Amino acid sequence: MDELKVESRWRVDLPELSALTIRFRERARSQELLGIGDRSFSIVGGETHPPGASTVSADLTDSVSRWTLDPDAGSQWEGVAADGAGCAFVLQEHAGQEREPSHVFAFAPDLRERVCVIALVVDDGAEWKEAWNEHKNARGEALVLLRDAHLLVAKQKDPVRFIEFGPRGATAAGLDPSRFLGDDEAFEYPSDPHVEYEPLASGGVARDDRDELTTVNDLAVFEGGLYAISRESHLIAQLETRASPDEDSLDVERRWSVPADVKHPEGIAIGLGLVPIVADDLSAEEDVGGPNIFALSRLVGD
Repeated sequence: MDELKVESRWRVDLPELSALTIRFRERARSQELLGIGDRSFSIVGGETHPPGASTVSADLTDSVSRWTLDPDAGSQWEGVAADGAGCAFVLQEHAGQEREPSHVFAFAPDLRERVCVIALVVDDGAEWKEAWNEHKNARGEALVLLRDAHLLVAKQKDPVRFIEFGPRGATAAGLDPSRFLGDDEAFEYPSDPHVEYEPLASGGVARDDRDELTTVNDLAVFEGGLYAISRESHLIAQLETRASPDEDSLDVERRWSVPADVKHPEGIAIGLGLVPIVADDLSAEEDVGGPNIFALSRLVGD
């Protein structure tokens, strides 16, 4: 396994970072790094390179309060994605109670107006569905936007699962590089302000790779490639991106070790040149004001 190096580091002022994404602006000619934390109800936006100047959005607590049953436990925001129209999509792992669904909140480009709420309703059935409903802290941890208004959500652990969500009754399309949105392409979020999605298909980690990729904490897409970061395994993995809806697992095609400078790698975005930008999820006790964003060496190698 290739070992990555830290090329640069900087700080954004949002505690306990849990996910990153890159938002393309001005018809994909400029890039902005977006980040969220699982304590805060705000979105941070900033540069994708040092010195990393950034700003934090307004507090969005009120706009999601109807779907946040225990605000004292934090936002539980664990995944973030952005489309070519500039909208931001935030994955809430749980609403505060085990039997309540998780949600995806869609925000307008100004990161103030909530334009849609998607409830991720998982009925009982398969073993992973039972685990989803019984353990609210082992649910969706990462979010990728797909064409046809579908979503790819990674279940964090126990077990890791890659789930295609879509409107109730929709047909699964599976994974393929053509399913990922282009940098300037808008996500077709539903026109209704509140809708329900259901799992259309899912797959786990291939058996030979399960011991190495024990958790998935964030996902990123770059030029048709799908990349995962694992806090527990301390690595970045490139995942198989061609899978039919009925396939039961995804292979890990490549893997890279995250350097020890990043204590708790939770978020990942892929910048130009296949440069991984990684978020360090430091607890309040660990965070002494140092860097929490790291740009690593390029994802190359056999």
